[in-house]
Amino acid sequence: MTKYYPLKNLTLEEVAFVEAYCDCVADAPREEVVRFVAVGAEAHGDREFYDSISEYYTSLMDAREMWINALQFAKEQNK
Repeated sequence: MTKYYPLKNLTLEEVAFVEAYCDCVADAPREEVVRFVAVGAEAHGDREFYDSISEYYTSLMDAREMWINALQFAKEQNK
């Protein structure tokens, strides 16, 4: 059973990722993007979680890595 995570439980940065993914990639349904973000990075390596989202896993992980790298770059530029 898929657990639903409302946007109000996400940080502003996480909501920004959901919005950017849905606007620019839109491979996974919004509910799955929210669930992916809400479970946190620790769960992303879990086989059960992977099996529950495998159709979208690569797209979401690629987008997440790009997001993390972009945030890190922006932070380094602002030092």
